[in-house]
Amino acid sequence: MATPKRPADIPLPASTVPIELNDDLRVTVATLTQEPVLVEWTQNWGRNRSDTYYAVTFSNVTRNNDPGRLFIASSYVDVFKSDSQVVDDGQVYSFKVNDKFRYGQNAEGKDRFLVLHDLSNKPFQHRFASNTKIQYATKASDILTGAAGRGKEELNVVTGLITSKFGDELRKF
Repeated sequence: MATPKRPADIPLPASTVPIELNDDLRVTVATLTQEPVLVEWTQNWGRNRSDTYYAVTFSNVTRNNDPGRLFIASSYVDVFKSDSQVVDDGQVYSFKVNDKFRYGQNAEGKDRFLVLHDLSNKPFQHRFASNTKIQYATKASDILTGAAGRGKEELNVVTGLITSKFGDELRKF
């Protein structure tokens, strides 16, 4: 397995329509486990958690093959495979969005992505996709610490604490 990246290092495909329950999606078999990402979060106000997920680009057949991103927990790859049909001469997994999936999106309700994992895991949406508010907060902290000439490590600790405790939960369909 390749060294896991951070989810924010992998750009989301430019989805133009939101994914909905029962949409028919397709994933290329060869790409299922090519892009491991390490997701880290805090759960229950203090318990540090992490898991390796696979970032997979899908095509939404129901919505004119609109592209999107699916994150599959490494322990759920077999679940995904068993819930999918192999089509196109063994080259593609075809599956329907069901209640096993959770989703995240930006503040405008766009750039929706899917997550398939143990539902007892509760990472916030920004752990999978770059959040504009967090990007601005990080840039502001960079400017402030640059202007002051010090305090970068301390501000990074505070920013990390805030983003580990607060955020938008992944949503149910």
